[in-house]
Amino acid sequence: MLQRTKNLITALACSAALYATTTNEVISRSYIAKYLGKVSESEWEKRGSHGEVITIYNNGITVCENYLEGRLQGRTTHTYPHSDKVAQVRLFEEGRLLKEVNYYPSNLIKQEITFNISSPGTRTIKNYREDGTMNAVETFQGSFIVEGQYFDAKAKFLSSITLGAGERSFVDECGKITFTENVINGAIVQRTSYYPNGSVKNRISFKNNQIEGTSQHFLPSGAPTRIELWVAGKQNGTTTLFERGEKTIEITFINGKKNGLEKRFKNSSTIAEEISWNEGVRDGASTIYANGEGFTTWYFEGKKVNQMTYDVLSLTRTKKSPLQKK
Repeated sequence: MLQRTKNLITALACSAALYATTTNEVISRSYIAKYLGKVSESEWEKRGSHGEVITIYNNGITVCENYLEGRLQGRTTHTYPHSDKVAQVRLFEEGRLLKEVNYYPSNLIKQEITFNISSPGTRTIKNYREDGTMNAVETFQGSFIVEGQYFDAKAKFLSSITLGAGERSFVDECGKITFTENVINGAIVQRTSYYPNGSVKNRISFKNNQIEGTSQHFLPSGAPTRIELWVAGKQNGTTTLFERGEKTIEITFINGKKNGLEKRFKNSSTIAEEISWNEGVRDGASTIYANGEGFTTWYFEGKKVNQMTYDVLSLTRTKKSPLQKK
């Protein structure tokens, strides 16, 4: 009995975790014992924890779970908020998740995930459009894509991944390509997004599931809007901004924050303004150039000061120990 109770607690905890992103506080929970009907929680456990648990949450979602000796067994359903329509069905065997099916409000299948029990972490995912046509079929091993086939709005083959290498292609409801992803060794190495006219919207490089390398962004005309450098998911290096194809700003980033000198340009090459940054805040000289002269203002840790004050505060900061700076 103690072991069954532990199994039940574990199963309920796992179930709560599965729905944590879409559920809130529990309003009610009912226990339906096999052959007996509705019973108290203690009686349900006493009878072996066989039967159904129905949980209603304050966001209107109802979850119905079936148990055998305290472990999930058979169907678990998850409704849309304040509706009897089923949004999700999960199939369990002795507490192990075998399959998950997600539905559109129209009752058509949106996504079907089959889990490979003999190979933990391996799953096959089928995605469908709202009209029922196939969008993609993919097999994952952990976060890596092993195999994949991708289809357009008329279920016509677009691209594929074989043995972890190839291209993922996705289209909108009109059949126009929205983005493609290049995959090497099961990981996405580059994503290219497109405007409805077919021109490139952006091109972003990845490494270890994080943005890495050059990130380029464009207008529908093909003119650049910005070019960024990234390392391990954070901006590092020079970011260049453009307006109507002309360079307007260069900013240096370190670990995702502005650091160093920001340069603003006139006619792509003439420096019109320089701004000093430190850890994402203005710090140091900011100079505007006009009529051949430079007009400088000073900032210390984001606050405007005069040059003498900046020099004193900056010197004080330099003398601080690393512990004091923190």
